[in-house]
Amino acid sequence: MSQQPLSTTNLPSAINTETALTTSSVTTPTWVSGLRGEYYDNADFTNLKLTRTDTRMDLIWYNGSPDPKIAPDTFSVRWTGQIQPLYSEEYTFLTIADGGARLWINNQLIINDWQDTNQIRKTSSNRIALQAGQRYDIRLEYMEVSGNAMMRFGWLSARQQQGIVAASQLFSNPPDSTPTPDPTPTPTPTPTPTTFNGNAAANIINGDANNNILRGFAGNDTLRGLEGDDVLIGGTGNDLLDGGSGNDTASYADATNSVRVDFTQGIANRIARIMPLGDSITYGLSADNDPTVPYWGGYRYHLWNQFQTNNLQIDFVGSQSHGAVELGDKDHEGHSGKTISWINDRVSTFFNPAQPDIVLLMIGSNDTGTSDSPATIAARLGTLIDNILRTSPDVTVLVSSIPPARPEARGGEARIQKINDYNNLIPSIVNARANPRVKFVDMRGKLDINDITAPPADDALHPNFEGYRKISSEWYTALSRNFATSQGTFSVDQDTLVSVENVIGSRFDDMLIADASNNRLTGGDGRDHLTGGAGNDTFVYFKPSEGGDTITDFSFGDSFEISAAGFGNGLVSGVSLLSTPSSSGVFVNGSLPISAHVTFLYENGVLRFDPDGIGSQAAVVIASLNNSPLTLSSQQIRIV
Repeated sequence: MSQQPLSTTNLPSAINTETALTTSSVTTPTWVSGLRGEYYDNADFTNLKLTRTDTRMDLIWYNGSPDPKIAPDTFSVRWTGQIQPLYSEEYTFLTIADGGARLWINNQLIINDWQDTNQIRKTSSNRIALQAGQRYDIRLEYMEVSGNAMMRFGWLSARQQQGIVAASQLFSNPPDSTPTPDPTPTPTPTPTPTTFNGNAAANIINGDANNNILRGFAGNDTLRGLEGDDVLIGGTGNDLLDGGSGNDTASYADATNSVRVDFTQGIANRIARIMPLGDSITYGLSADNDPTVPYWGGYRYHLWNQFQTNNLQIDFVGSQSHGAVELGDKDHEGHSGKTISWINDRVSTFFNPAQPDIVLLMIGSNDTGTSDSPATIAARLGTLIDNILRTSPDVTVLVSSIPPARPEARGGEARIQKINDYNNLIPSIVNARANPRVKFVDMRGKLDINDITAPPADDALHPNFEGYRKISSEWYTALSRNFATSQGTFSVDQDTLVSVENVIGSRFDDMLIADASNNRLTGGDGRDHLTGGAGNDTFVYFKPSEGGDTITDFSFGDSFEISAAGFGNGLVSGVSLLSTPSSSGVFVNGSLPISAHVTFLYENGVLRFDPDGIGSQAAVVIASLNNSPLTLSSQQIRIV
């Protein structure tokens, strides 16, 4: 699948800065699970009253205190120890506190929310690179001045689900133990890499027993996760994604267009991106350059209609946008009056943002109006094709001959002959590339002078309605001959899926169809069409803007997973929604909120998110459930 450089979108991530940490060189002979907590009866870490080991950093005291020795207000706590991640990747640390909170990892201050506003606040750190199995020194501080008291400490990464840090990953000395350095620190072993990357060639990439991220990049790759819970990212090309054992995910988070993923068929396709590239004939110049004229847009108008008639979904791409009102996708790269060399100088400018799969290249008409010979013009065409392939190695270039000119055209019969000679050289230019991704589309003899607009309406070079229709027909025939179709698009980028349980969609409008197992479906941005199939499926949302989806078969065993960090407004990870007013979230089977707190509303098959309940902010649709269950349960909406 065509993708941009890996992002952490929907893997999940809510951070944008990376900090590299070294591992601690001090170890101790005695460890217990949890963090060593020092409790002070003042807000400034004076008057120590209690030292103990806290095994779960999910501490809610409400209006009380941690211990009878400590007054309910104006106290502080300092936790110390070490933390050990499960995965070698970038982590975000989280504090949810009613009071002030500060966090250091290896003596680096990464959270500094040192104030008590009598409100629950969630604070996220910047991104931190950690190594699996290695321990890092940690210091967490909390200050309570008045009101309720709460301190919760969590983390998340690409594979570490957001939640409270488990006691098994926290280590400290018991209160009666004094840390003692080892006489000779043991060198830290280099961990086995958990990310395996391919390159532009066709690769076979195998994971290991750990949880891996496998990326194919370009080429037709085979990715095998083997053991562990793996994330498979094929990149461009027709890839085989085999998760193996474990609970594995196919990610299209960085795909450049909508994807159609179907676990029941074991395939995934991305909507084909087609770039019409050329001069004013690609632009669609005609005697009536008016959006109200049905055929304005030239062959693109007719070709779009052919796609619609045959139920094919494609995406025209390019920096230009022109055409009739009826032309559904007006994007193109047709530049009136420009030559081959002008286009060649701008290939990277056109191709890098558009990332086309297929190019419809018709160029050279303006070159035939110069003093250059047909051989010189043809050589420039070859240079342009080579430049396109260097810039976009996975693109397929369909190169056509150019339309004829009428005798009234500037240059007269000499120009007509030059056009003929140039067209006759194009097949040899294509064949010289010896590249299966370069194809010749022969339109010689398909149009005659009756298909070219006559003066004074035109300069005797541009096709009329019938001429553009004929060009469209030849393009469509070439596309159908060179590309199979699957899932309603040309199969330019199709993956085969084996033993994959979960899917992450793109930022566009996707169709994701799961199977009979317990699947996780993350549509991401866009208005997605999701089918869980049988099994207890989870529909994942990281922020409200990912809503607007349609779920075809939401059932009793299915659930929504909502990110507290992304939705905010007081939602607390691990805290269930209540049917009564609650600052940590309310669920209502109905259309009207019952309080001024963050609320999820379900009625008539539509789940909505209201950030402030009866407040002024409007509710947004998260998902429409086609089967319209009569009610939902708050347990079907999990806050993580």
